[in-house]
Amino acid sequence: MTIRNKLILAFGSIILFLIIVITLIQIVSRDANSNYQNMLDISNPAISNLERFQSSNNELNLLVVNLVSSYGSFNPSRENRIKGILDVEFPNLISEVKIIQGRLPNEGKLFESCHQIITIAAELRSNYWIILGMEKAGKGNKEAIKLAKDLAGNLIHDEITPLYQRLTYQLCKLQDFYKKENAQFQSGLAKSIFLLSTTTLIIGVVAILLGLIISLRITKSIVNPVIKLQESTSEISKGNYDLKIELNESDELGKLGKSFNLMTAAVQESFNKVENSNRKLMQLNYIASHDLKTPVKNIEGLLEVLKEENMIADEGKCLIDMACSNLETMTDTIASLNKVISVQTELENMEMDKLHLSTIVDEVKGLLSTEIENTGTQIDEYFSTMEYVMFSKVHLVSVFQNMLTNSIKYQQKGNVPKISISSSVENGFAILEFKDNGIGMDLKRTEGRLFGLFQRFNDTYKGKGIGLHIVSSIIESVGGEIKVESELGVGTSFRVSIPI
Repeated sequence: MTIRNKLILAFGSIILFLIIVITLIQIVSRDANSNYQNMLDISNPAISNLERFQSSNNELNLLVVNLVSSYGSFNPSRENRIKGILDVEFPNLISEVKIIQGRLPNEGKLFESCHQIITIAAELRSNYWIILGMEKAGKGNKEAIKLAKDLAGNLIHDEITPLYQRLTYQLCKLQDFYKKENAQFQSGLAKSIFLLSTTTLIIGVVAILLGLIISLRITKSIVNPVIKLQESTSEISKGNYDLKIELNESDELGKLGKSFNLMTAAVQESFNKVENSNRKLMQLNYIASHDLKTPVKNIEGLLEVLKEENMIADEGKCLIDMACSNLETMTDTIASLNKVISVQTELENMEMDKLHLSTIVDEVKGLLSTEIENTGTQIDEYFSTMEYVMFSKVHLVSVFQNMLTNSIKYQQKGNVPKISISSSVENGFAILEFKDNGIGMDLKRTEGRLFGLFQRFNDTYKGKGIGLHIVSSIIESVGGEIKVESELGVGTSFRVSIPI
């Protein structure tokens, strides 16, 4: 079976289980939604309206009783509140009860309760208006006030109180019904939610288990070969080109494994050819530089003898001096080339140790003590984030020595050289950063050539142009890289990344 078909089977199974779960959830949730909507549309609004009706009824009865007991004393806020209830709240509440009544069957106790509430509320409203009228009629006359107070008291006792009690009873009766109905809706909703959650949980667990079983089997058949390929790739990146992998799969991964083995064989063959060529070139360079060293020294010695023994006329001595200068330059170049060849040879047999960065810096300070003392160079270390690094000591000392030498050499006139060295860890790499306040450089001018052999960009300062080349060769030999940021007149920053 191909990987494509395996993936289709896995995802198809998961999608099928999801469809089943969604369908069952829809079926169970329909009843829950019905109960919830009934609560929102019927029970809760009815209970709220009836409670407001009961509250207004109680408040109005209390206000009217206080009004009658204090006939003759003018209280506009109380009178306005009574009128507000009679003119606005009672009509609105009666209308809401009519809406509730319209949802009920035409025959039944609840329908009759709504009818009685509407009738009683209308009668109460009329009687309350009569009492308000009695207060106005008795204003300014004590006997009239007393008479109005007696009549109003009788009206409250004989008419209003029985009506108030009947209205309260009917409102409570209707509230009890809707509260019970609301409780039933809530119970039904709770049962539906419980059933929904239980069903979802059971089906979800079953679906997940089945999906995991299918996915694990299919994933295993895909991932295991990929892991083998990844491990093999990691080994090859370390230089183990003889590695072969065996995949028993008959799908694309099996074919990829065969192609991988063919590729590693071809890489091994090419690597051997390149390694042999490099070895021959290194040997040739070494032999050439070594063989040139002796003749050049001999020629230089002969020229010195000619010069010292006055065997050449004065007008020819300047030519002898020029020849000696050129020979000296050639000697330095041969020495530099030998140094680079020596470093390249040592890179093939690097021994990694756990090195303390501060110790390396102290050792390099000792090597450069004269330069540091003469220039007053200030070196700051920031190694708290990463104090140690795995590297070859000889080569790490060479990296630090070349970087510090350049920072001291290319200092700005009139400034004390300041160098900071810091360490950190980023994405599996140890980061070493060297910053100085030197003359800086034009990176556009040095682009692509800065780390080349014998590359120099400032004739004002002496140098051979091999330091950065050696640093770059050392860092790149372990799979690292070196980057530079610089600004003329400000300084330079080198960022060295080493795989951990």
